[in-house]
Amino acid sequence: MRRLAAVLVLLVVSVAPALAQGPWTTYLRMRTCNDLLALRDTVWVASGEAGLLRWSRANGTWTSITRVPGGLAGNDVGPLALDRSGNLFCGVPGKGVSRLDRNGRWALLNAFDGLPSDTVLTMRAQGDSIWIGTTRGLALWDGEGIAGSVPDLGTASPFVDDRINGIVITGDTLFASSPKGVHIARLSQRLATWTLIPTGLPIGVNLNIRGIAGDGRNVLALASGQNPNNPAQPVLTSFRWFPSQNRWGSDFPANSAVRRLRDDFGVVLATTANVGPNAGVYRWSSSGWTFLTGSPVTDNSDGPALEVGAAPDGVVFASTVGQLLDQSATWSPNAPPGPVGNNCRNILVTRDGVYASYNGEGVSRLRDGVWRNYPAGTSCVGPACDTTFVSPSFPGGMTVDPSGRKWIGVWGGPLTRIDDSTNPPGFLNLQFVSSNADSTHLHTCIHAAAADSTVGSQAGVWFGLDSDRIGCTSCTTGDPLGLDVYAADGRYVQSFDSRYPGIKNGLIRGLGYNVRANEMWVGFKQSGLSTFAVRDSLHQPIVLEDVTAAGNLDVFGLAVYGDSVWVLAAEGLRRFRASTKSLATTLSIAGPPSLASMSPIAVGPDGTVYVGTDAGLRVHRRGVPPVDYDPDNSPLADPSVRAVSVGADGVVWIATAAGINRFDPDYVAPPEPTLPSLRVRLYPNPAWLTGIGFQLRLDGEASSYVGEVLDLAGRLVHRFSAASNGAVFWDGRDLDRRAVEPGIYFVRVRGGGAEATSRVVVLR
Repeated sequence: MRRLAAVLVLLVVSVAPALAQGPWTTYLRMRTCNDLLALRDTVWVASGEAGLLRWSRANGTWTSITRVPGGLAGNDVGPLALDRSGNLFCGVPGKGVSRLDRNGRWALLNAFDGLPSDTVLTMRAQGDSIWIGTTRGLALWDGEGIAGSVPDLGTASPFVDDRINGIVITGDTLFASSPKGVHIARLSQRLATWTLIPTGLPIGVNLNIRGIAGDGRNVLALASGQNPNNPAQPVLTSFRWFPSQNRWGSDFPANSAVRRLRDDFGVVLATTANVGPNAGVYRWSSSGWTFLTGSPVTDNSDGPALEVGAAPDGVVFASTVGQLLDQSATWSPNAPPGPVGNNCRNILVTRDGVYASYNGEGVSRLRDGVWRNYPAGTSCVGPACDTTFVSPSFPGGMTVDPSGRKWIGVWGGPLTRIDDSTNPPGFLNLQFVSSNADSTHLHTCIHAAAADSTVGSQAGVWFGLDSDRIGCTSCTTGDPLGLDVYAADGRYVQSFDSRYPGIKNGLIRGLGYNVRANEMWVGFKQSGLSTFAVRDSLHQPIVLEDVTAAGNLDVFGLAVYGDSVWVLAAEGLRRFRASTKSLATTLSIAGPPSLASMSPIAVGPDGTVYVGTDAGLRVHRRGVPPVDYDPDNSPLADPSVRAVSVGADGVVWIATAAGINRFDPDYVAPPEPTLPSLRVRLYPNPAWLTGIGFQLRLDGEASSYVGEVLDLAGRLVHRFSAASNGAVFWDGRDLDRRAVEPGIYFVRVRGGGAEATSRVVVLR
């Protein structure tokens, strides 16, 4: 390794980041915890799907930070570490390390900066330095950049396995563990020699070391494999290092299956499987392990995972199944607010709030910033059914009628009508009953939904049906059942199945009501479009007319706006004129429509069209080229967009496979405050030229920058703009895209109304 920073004493400083503001907001549900870091006033929780969460110990409030370009690199956050200056380091699988400084600014460390791998398994703070264990070795961040790595580029690895999953420092010794062994090296010798210390650990090909922990003097390892004294007997337990004997020894209480070893601020904690009366969390001291009474447990398969951590004041915190538990409050659970899940199928914006449906998880409503969740599997009997869903496990098609009542279809359960004009809201659960059980089930498979604008009890709510039983040899009914209509007062009126003239294959993917012509548009899977006039009485038959210009389009959704009917199909985006039933516009789409989509197209009040596919969100605004949003250029939770809904205020709500987003297309950022002076830092500095150049980043007091790079003679080499702190602004090439020569370059930076000049040394 190159010269390493000196060993420093760890000093904890609380971090209070300023959460980013902008046109996007992400709403996620925490299910799993990958790591937690407890401080005197804050607990940081690294979730597996909901980004980075922060809980205030003083007032019990939650804030969250989710993925955004130029900010946190992902919503799956791994190990956490805090340096002496209060900078927070967050491992993000496949992305590297996101670094949040104490002023709320983000930067990203990745393989281009010198990390052996972009997947980080463990981190250990030592003063302002961070030891980083990755899937390809060990690296050191010295406060300014990656000072070196083991193995270094082009050198042989000293490890039996380069997947470094544990780091402990005791005095002058650094311990590094991988699944296949624990190695030690001396800091005073600049880690020149690594020694494997296997004696006493399990043996055989099944050896699996899951990590190490330490309290500053003692080192413990969690390992599984074969018992060294009895190779036929498997073991999974904690082992303690005895340096005077140069060996490991099993130290955990008998009959306790250890699942986790964690350490913070000199406190080592272990979690055990749910076996026996003393299953839960244990705390290590020099005299052995102490069971923490009432602590939570994890099951034998280590799922749901239980993560633990100790604060500097000794209070232990634990996280499991989306909750944070506080030892000082008798392990009382505290869950961050949010929707019921992340795998969102449909979303509906109404004047009373936003409704979101989650496959297998339930329904959520957001009103005035507060979530109300109806979890899957919740059943009700008797009068309670008037104020809740019967069982919202698989919600699908949704619409709102002219009176403002919400209609949500639940596959395998009743169609539910919700009246938000009362508090609590009134629920009417409507069960279609047939002597044929398969037919009853298929009448719940609601995909598309729309309401007409007829006044009074004859107002119709129409539902296009899908099927999950096509090809079922044991089912008496498998084909989709076409179209159902209900009166707005909750009465089932009639059905139009695939035998009815014009219903085609009976699988309806889109419904849209044209108020000008009092006409309903119907989109079919692989069978194009039809229309019918809404009659004065819902009991009258309907007459479907084929839209011949649509051919056999494979429809995924449609939306009506004025005289335009926008149709998202597998073949692309089409606009039809409602008045003439003619094709007006053919547009390409960013990717294929999601097979799990429910209502993937919507039109805003100004006529802007929003189209969701498996490649993200495309926005068609009149007079300008289309704009695409995906996870690479926006906070979109997932590229697979299943539904889009636009409110009367023009705000767009997007349902994806991994969460929902709120997007305000008319958001105007506040002006950047004027700075009296500007200070900037360039890194890495010096910058090392490689075959592909380098990635020079900028960090300063402003939020965005423009500027130039000049050589020693004052000649212009490069112009740049950086939209955020930590952004790459120069790749080592000049205006003609040729690699620059080694030397000193001046960087003139403007931001926040001020200007600064710094210099960078380029080496080869």
